Amino acid sequence: MIVGHTVESGGLTRNFIFSFHMPLFFMLSGYTTRLAKDLMECRKHLRKNALHLIGPCLCIGVLSILAQWLKGGNLSLDAFWQITRTTADAYYWVSGVSLPKHPAAGAVWFLFSLFWAKTCMDAISLCFSKKEVALSFWLLACWGFYWAGEENGCHKMQMSRWWQSSSSIWEWFGKSMQKFLIDMSWAFF
Repeated sequence: MIVGHTVESGGLTRNFIFSFHMPLFFMLSGYTTRLAKDLMECRKHLRKNALHLIGPCLCIGVLSILAQWLKGGNLSLDAFWQITRTTADAYYWVSGVSLPKHPAAGAVWFLFSLFWAKTCMDAISLCFSKKEVALSFWLLACWGFYWAGEENGCHKMQMSRWWQSSSSIWEWFGKSMQKFLIDMSWAFF
């Protein structure tokens, strides 16, 4: 991860690392995820994930707003609200890089995506039978890929929403890998 973000952009090493590092991360996250067994446990997961994933994003946002405002030299209320609106826009679009007319949220994009991927994992596993779960994740990923496309030169939806829906399938792959390896280990005994 560190090498991928520090080597030359567009270089072979960076392109190689970027070709797999986020899907691999979401697969490993899915592998270590414990799915909710009922609605009560789902609510606990939602609260915990909001606190541990969204909470830091909001703290970083507030600190970022204050730092930019104080560093900017213009301590007017208008300047403060402009920085706040720009940060809120960045958090709404939740992209690690700037998009046309939208600022970058930076590294926090990933925490939002992880929050939604984990939430989708729990919701889908509770709403569908085991046979329907795989199909549900594939449909969610296809929906994300469709909506990430461009129409008349504009993205149909925010890139983060695409990542959130496609990251869910990587989480599901990780969870499936966990079940497969556990089943295989019992087969040897």
